[in-house]
Amino acid sequence: MYFGAQGFILKLALGISTLVTTGLLAVFGGTTEQSLGIRLTGPVAALFIIIGAFVFSRYPEKDVASYQKGTISA
Repeated sequence: MYFGAQGFILKLALGISTLVTTGLLAVFGGTTEQSLGIRLTGPVAALFIIIGAFVFSRYPEKDVASYQKGTISA
């Protein structure tokens, strides 16, 4: 079950990143004459990293760890 979920998440992330990168290059350009699409890939990737860090910071790790140990704190 775990590896299936992990594989699904990885394939979903790969598909989204491919779609976003292709969209940036198609709309803003991917050549030396029109290089805005290439230059925007870094800031867009940084935005996704910040969003991911925020999502992971909201994860209740202490509650999950105490549940796994069998000591649930209120």
